[in-house]
Amino acid sequence: MKVNIRVIILSSFVLLLLSLMIIRSCTRPPKKGALIYKEKCASCHGMNGEGFRNLIPPLTDSLFLMQNADEFACYVAYGLKKPILVNGVEFEQPMQGIIELNPVEIANVANYVYEKWGDPNKKFTPQEIENRLANCE
Repeated sequence: MKVNIRVIILSSFVLLLLSLMIIRSCTRPPKKGALIYKEKCASCHGMNGEGFRNLIPPLTDSLFLMQNADEFACYVAYGLKKPILVNGVEFEQPMQGIIELNPVEIANVANYVYEKWGDPNKKFTPQEIENRLANCE
């Protein structure tokens, strides 16, 4: 039985591509969260989560972020209308929601934000986000 060298090369190439796709899919969610943050959130909160003067609250070193993890999905999707106290500064500027984001996208951005500026051990799942969105006030 003669083995065709082309079949071996083609099979090796396909296996290499599949391996790369699997590795890439494992690293995609944090990158997606960063992309969503950059596109939808950074214009107000800053690329480094620093906020903007006394108008937009920072996400960095924020006790508010840590204490409101359960409400994070609601804030992202529906916004925030009431004044909040962040790092000793009151912020009254309303935050617009981003209603077009789905639970997977909100989970990705939440994981990015909490990994970068909150609790890196805090992980959000799309199901958890969906459940929280169903209970927003």
